[in-house]
Amino acid sequence: MSNLQEVNETRITLRNHEAVVETINNGIPMNRRIIIPSDLALSMLGILEDTTILSHIFREKDFDGIFEDYFKRYQMDGEDVLGELSEILNITLKYLENSEVEIELLNEFYLTLVSHFDPNDFSEEETLAAFKRFMRKIYSFKDRNSVEELFKYLLEEVNLLGDVKGNYVGEVLKIILTKASNSLDKELIHSLFQVTSRVAERDWVLEVLERYIPKKKACSSPLLPKNCFIYQEMLDGAKLVGIEVEAQRFDVQYHRNHFEDVGHPKMLFLFTLRGENALQCRLVCVKDNVLTPETKLYQYPFSNVHKNTDTCWPDLRKYKVKSIAHVGTLPFAFMNSANNNHLFNGVNLGEYYQSLQGKDFDGDSLIPLELSLSEWLEVNEKSL
Repeated sequence: MSNLQEVNETRITLRNHEAVVETINNGIPMNRRIIIPSDLALSMLGILEDTTILSHIFREKDFDGIFEDYFKRYQMDGEDVLGELSEILNITLKYLENSEVEIELLNEFYLTLVSHFDPNDFSEEETLAAFKRFMRKIYSFKDRNSVEELFKYLLEEVNLLGDVKGNYVGEVLKIILTKASNSLDKELIHSLFQVTSRVAERDWVLEVLERYIPKKKACSSPLLPKNCFIYQEMLDGAKLVGIEVEAQRFDVQYHRNHFEDVGHPKMLFLFTLRGENALQCRLVCVKDNVLTPETKLYQYPFSNVHKNTDTCWPDLRKYKVKSIAHVGTLPFAFMNSANNNHLFNGVNLGEYYQSLQGKDFDGDSLIPLELSLSEWLEVNEKSL
């Protein structure tokens, strides 16, 4: 038996654009094939250290060039790279967290990521979840001023008084007050009360402060006449009493003529009283069944009423008003007084009365005064 040991080897010869691989057995070529250099390089990667491979790559190309080729290849192949990108990003973030990278570089990296984040590319739920996680990190800031600045920015961006419901605003204020109460921050509670009280309705303030107000009468009215729509006491002692008279038919005395069942529109009488004396009467007409601050007013269609709504009623001061309840009879005293052509805005008042006998008044014929009820009464709409 031969004692010669068999010697096998592989010989690689590099040429311009190819590599020749030969298998040599005891000095005799047994197999010969030609491969391209890239296939040869890939077959040798398994025996190279990772650091050696990376050193070579970065020696030949910069970082941007490497990833540009990487994305182009996947784009040409139609493959999804999001999974691999997510893995690369996770590896990068872990490295940054565990390394001693300068804080300025770390901030630059995170700001770059944030600048490319567009909430419109995600669902509302995903964006909100990400923001909540972000806020939990921010809450640990030692500098509370930064957190406060962020909160103020969010409040400025959210239109609390326009785009959202009142319940939401109330919930925000409740959270603030709860935190203030828990910390006994009286100064904060005081400032909140001052801000909200400036825009609060009077009734809202009284509702909150009710428990602090003694249960005593602030003011009370006397017994008011039927159909009284307003009662006011002025600082100078005068009283204003408004009486509403529904549309109906009245008998009318016009000079020597007597007309029966003459249709009249709905009327509002406003009397100014001082003591037992009736000083003034104003008169307008309305169409609304229910009075509101915006109710439109119309001219009295007959005689003895000026355009400024003052009545020409010389006998008014002869009446003595023993009680406010008796004011309800004064409108009917005016309707029963003698009529003439004074201040009538028409051609023939007698013919007008005659045409209305036995008929209801047609409200469409009324002439508007360009006044609302609140303007006529010279009061704030909110007090009506």
